[in-house]
Amino acid sequence: MITNDTLIRVHKSYIVNSYYIKKLNSDELILTTDTTVPLARRRKKQVQTKIAQNIYEKAESIWNN
Repeated sequence: MITNDTLIRVHKSYIVNSYYIKKLNSDELILTTDTTVPLARRRKKQVQTKIAQNIYEKAESIWNN
């Protein structure tokens, strides 16, 4: 069970910190360290939602300051 809101399971064998996702391709993620991580097809929508949520939260914190 993952209890940290920034961690997300992207594949059976991979959990990544969503703030370090640089690029989302159809079947893989590229992290800010240029590491390539496979992305399970069934988890793609969940990852897209999490990335959008991170962007919204960051923009909201900027607007509120």
